[in-house]
Amino acid sequence: MSLETVLVVGATGHVGRKVVAVLQQRGVAVRALVRPGSDASAIEGPGVTVVRGDMMDPPSLDAAFAGVDAAISCAAGYTKRRKSDSSDIDRVGNVNLAEAAKRSGVGRYVLNSILQCDDAQGVQHFVDKAEAEAALRRLGVPFVAVRPGAFLDQADDFVAANVKKNKYMGMGDASRTRWSWTYTPDLAESLVNAAFADEKIVGRTVDVGWSTGPLSNAELADTIASITHRTLARTIVPWWVLKTVTAVVGTFNHDVRDLGKMFLYFRHGRYVADAALHEALLGPLPTKDDAVRRWAQAQGLVQSAPLGVR
Repeated sequence: MSLETVLVVGATGHVGRKVVAVLQQRGVAVRALVRPGSDASAIEGPGVTVVRGDMMDPPSLDAAFAGVDAAISCAAGYTKRRKSDSSDIDRVGNVNLAEAAKRSGVGRYVLNSILQCDDAQGVQHFVDKAEAEAALRRLGVPFVAVRPGAFLDQADDFVAANVKKNKYMGMGDASRTRWSWTYTPDLAESLVNAAFADEKIVGRTVDVGWSTGPLSNAELADTIASITHRTLARTIVPWWVLKTVTAVVGTFNHDVRDLGKMFLYFRHGRYVADAALHEALLGPLPTKDDAVRRWAQAQGLVQSAPLGVR
């Protein structure tokens, strides 16, 4: 698919910034949708046009979509980048985006979704992504839903912060339960690749993880320790503690309840990416060692590779 201008929704967020960077590297003009009042300085640069708008303001979305060839939505309310953010952004805002995409006649809409979002019925931000996918399908928007696993690198990198103290903290159990992980720069590449991919990808959901499969806490800790040459003290918060905190604190804190239910869903062993479709339509996914090495280099946990070596 040939693209000249791509709209990026949530362009200043943890994933969106990296999507903008990938598009810039490929010489594609970027229209970055940024909420009024948000600082866009991190994404300003050659080929990037910042437009102000809000997922909760449909007229502003029509202006943002006008004339673009494709759109990549990385917006998420559940990450709480603003104190005022709520699940309405994910539930209502994503439908507003789908309807704006339909009105605009955009050629490709790529949604940054969540792995197994249509399976975890008790996890609200998963359900909201599943409903966004359903809205795009119902409206007949030519979309691709890219579904990443758990982030190795959150915006506030909890894992790296602990490794710098020679610690690893995990949730659930050490070795029994495995789930899929992803590294944000790889997800950004997948989202952009989905915008450019052949038409046969339209209407599909594509998992993003590591080609070497899911990892337990012990396996991830072992990989990090090996690559960073550190001995990591390991603490695993057991399932029963997660269940208790989710039940007690979650009665008055929605964010704790949603996060706790997410981890408790992982316990079922179904939060696992199937890399086959990604490999067939978007190219190979990285191995755990490759992804963890690049993450460790970016976090200053190991010496960076020489220029040109990945």
